[in-house]
Amino acid sequence: VNFFVSWCTQCKTLLPEFEAAAKASSGPVSWGSVDCTEQAELSKRLNIVAYPTIKVIRNGQDRDYHGARNAKELTNLAARMIRRPVTEVDSPEALSKLRNGDPVGYLLFIDKGQFIPEWYTGVAEELRDRYYFGATWSQDLMSSFGIQPRPRPQITVIGDDIEPEPFVGPFTDDSWRQWIFDHRYPLI
Repeated sequence: VNFFVSWCTQCKTLLPEFEAAAKASSGPVSWGSVDCTEQAELSKRLNIVAYPTIKVIRNGQDRDYHGARNAKELTNLAARMIRRPVTEVDSPEALSKLRNGDPVGYLLFIDKGQFIPEWYTGVAEELRDRYYFGATWSQDLMSSFGIQPRPRPQITVIGDDIEPEPFVGPFTDDSWRQWIFDHRYPLI
């Protein structure tokens, strides 16, 4: 949802990008814009204090979107929100398709047939508006990221101009989430 005011120059710049993304996206994503001067009570309830503000609302929870404000990145955001939180990839081509131009993501290396752990999936669900999350058993992908055959699971951050860096545990949702926030990619 795009929260704007009519007198704001940045809001006027965002509006055509937002509308283009809404037109370009497919699937069960709803797009909307709210004029905060006409909907002051809603704006106050959602703590809108700057314009424009984009919020991702999913399952009754709202989060501010801090990514790029162009049609391509907004369309990528919509795609991340409608697919499963963790995508299984079995080749470099599948990983490239998952990335879809997004700058940062995380890749879980598991044994073929192993279940994707709940602690990984839970955090992926929570942070899917910011990053992409994949899981693989591909030996080619493991080799390309310098992942050793054992132990599993192993996770690394991947992205443009980022040296792969492994998460070494402990393997719980709290430690996994904290590691992501501590390393905050891209670093700001």
